[in-house]
Amino acid sequence: MDNLHWLGIDWDEGPDKGGDFGPYRQSERRDIYAPLIQELVDKGLAYESYKTEDELEAERAEQKANGEMPHYVYEYAGMTEEQKQAAIDAAKAKGLEPVIRFHIPSDHKYEWTDIVKGDISIDSDSIGGDFVIQKRDACRRTTLPWLLMTT
Repeated sequence: MDNLHWLGIDWDEGPDKGGDFGPYRQSERRDIYAPLIQELVDKGLAYESYKTEDELEAERAEQKANGEMPHYVYEYAGMTEEQKQAAIDAAKAKGLEPVIRFHIPSDHKYEWTDIVKGDISIDSDSIGGDFVIQKRDACRRTTLPWLLMTT
């Protein structure tokens, strides 16, 4: 904000001024995001992921060793609903806290027309896997507002 002020850029409201649209920091918007994230989980568009940092790092190292671009691998792939629930229950029993990941379907092409760039097409397999929308400490990543605008 200091740099923007130095450049002569000002704003009508924000964390330094207040206003009608606060809170302005994502870490302070928890109560706004919680029901929206739960809605995504309820619709099957997002899910609880219990992979630990050590498991994720081992997965990345193996992918690099195999000459693959590191990406998140869906931890419940090939499981029945009962097996998935058993894995979640086991993780909870260990005291693990989940992150919430947005589920990106494989083999899907996203297409839209951008007002500046024209027709855009992205293959879902090139995105890098399911991305985190809620960290373990419940602070939200900046992807959530974009996600809510596109669902």
